[in-house]
Amino acid sequence: MQVFGHAVTQMLVLVLLMAAGIVLRRRRYLNDGFDARLTRIVMDLALPAMIVSSVLSSESLPETGTILQLVGLSFLSYTLVAVVASLVSRLFHGASPSEQGAHAFVITFGNVGFMGLPVLNAIFGPQAVFYGAVYNIPFNIFVFTIGIWMIGRGKEGPAGKQDPIGTRARNLLRSVLNPTLVSCFVAIALALLHITDHEGVIGLTCRYLGNLTVPASMLVIGSTLGKMSVRSMLDRVSPYASSFLRLVAVPVLVFLAFRPFVTDPLVLGVITVTAGMPCASLGTMLSITYGGDTATITRATFISTACSVLTIPLLVLLLT
Repeated sequence: MQVFGHAVTQMLVLVLLMAAGIVLRRRRYLNDGFDARLTRIVMDLALPAMIVSSVLSSESLPETGTILQLVGLSFLSYTLVAVVASLVSRLFHGASPSEQGAHAFVITFGNVGFMGLPVLNAIFGPQAVFYGAVYNIPFNIFVFTIGIWMIGRGKEGPAGKQDPIGTRARNLLRSVLNPTLVSCFVAIALALLHITDHEGVIGLTCRYLGNLTVPASMLVIGSTLGKMSVRSMLDRVSPYASSFLRLVAVPVLVFLAFRPFVTDPLVLGVITVTAGMPCASLGTMLSITYGGDTATITRATFISTACSVLTIPLLVLLLT
């Protein structure tokens, strides 16, 4: 019941933050221009600070061997899920390449930072939070490389035709050379060197800046939803399908793939539970920035977040 209650609490917080964004949009406090500027603030400042803070704010870190194992498992997990998601998304008949890319993103990337870490704490205790923070570092590398590629799938150039492969490759290279990806490698280096700054000036500054990420991103999602009617948010079948894959199929796949050789039950539990989080809220902001199918990602974010209150406790029951 504790896990169920914690999941309900986290879901309600996200929904209320999104609702605030909807209200602000419909009262015209928010608009497309403001959303775009707030998105840049999050991705260029708040999110990099949160990534570095995930290491600096830790009172202690796992041993180097455990850190390397978690990072390695994370890379394997995201590679496996990204390949499967890219293939499965092509089965969405009638969907444009841009919509298929949006579904691939939804299936691959979960909201680990806000929902995952508190849920891990409720299920397994504080040590699992450290494991989850380290395991989540490669997420940011993947989301700003493979994730951006997924979102930009099928993007058209000025002439109305899809950009050539060379152009898309150059655009991808430019997009990944950003503060967020740099902060990922900084976080990995800090973790391997066991450098923390829990109550220091740098640690506190990164923590406060990082705290902007969740409310700002959910306001942007809410603002995007505020442009849609209630019917248009819920009447499409495909976001339900990709949400089901994100919440149920992905954690089952990860569990079955890693159970044969991951002997530590805590490590296996951490990677399985984090794989079952709802769609990453960052997807909407990336879609706004890189011209993806924002409506599809936003719908799936809302649907998967609401449904996770049931799927996360069920997932935990399978592990305990």
